[in-house]
Amino acid sequence: MKKLFSFFVLMSLYVLSFGQCGEKDKDVKTGWNLGLIPVVSYNSDLGFQYGALTNIYSFGDGKAYPKYYHSIYAEVSRYTKGSGIYRLFYDSEFLIPKIRLTADISYLPDQALDFFGFNGYDAVYNKIWEDISLSEYKSRLYYNHQRNVFRAKADFQGKTGVANLNWAAGYDFLNIQVGSVPVEKLNKGSDSTNMLPLNTSLYDDYVKWGVIRPEEESGGQLHNMVVSQKVCMF
Repeated sequence: MKKLFSFFVLMSLYVLSFGQCGEKDKDVKTGWNLGLIPVVSYNSDLGFQYGALTNIYSFGDGKAYPKYYHSIYAEVSRYTKGSGIYRLFYDSEFLIPKIRLTADISYLPDQALDFFGFNGYDAVYNKIWEDISLSEYKSRLYYNHQRNVFRAKADFQGKTGVANLNWAAGYDFLNIQVGSVPVEKLNKGSDSTNMLPLNTSLYDDYVKWGVIRPEEESGGQLHNMVVSQKVCMF
């Protein structure tokens, strides 16, 4: 049986404000404001996770408050055996005059992502194949595969000049690499009785059976561009 022990430190380490609030209205924020939260957990297969996430706001001179001029979200965390989250997100209504920009760039490596097939809720799930105490056992990570995703996207929003009619446009790029669970990497440091078997997963079976074709088994790239108009009802 897969053992999972995790805990997250949800206590903010510190909050810093760079800049002074106006003396006449102490509720108005100015300058740069930052909050930092640590990320810590442990997974018996993926190892020890460590990192931090932060959200940084710039309120400038405070004239736009409670709106911010810039918002930056960043997260860097990784497991000792390779999985991780590396993300940078930006949002602003002021960088480009009269246009709201949101941008996101992320790298998300996952050594053991869930994979139950292509049938959604109708997918067959045999729990006994993951139970090491049973004779039918295949692997506790039988329903997992490796997936590394690089994502870059930018969205733009603005007004058309017509009342309650706005426009939006965006571009999204995905580079997805998939494959078998890197068993040899995950087995490093494991007890001999807790080793994962090689090439035993639903993903491997799908490749062997031809459900996943050779040109698909390593992943691919996706480019997506959207331009639309939307009516805002008040």
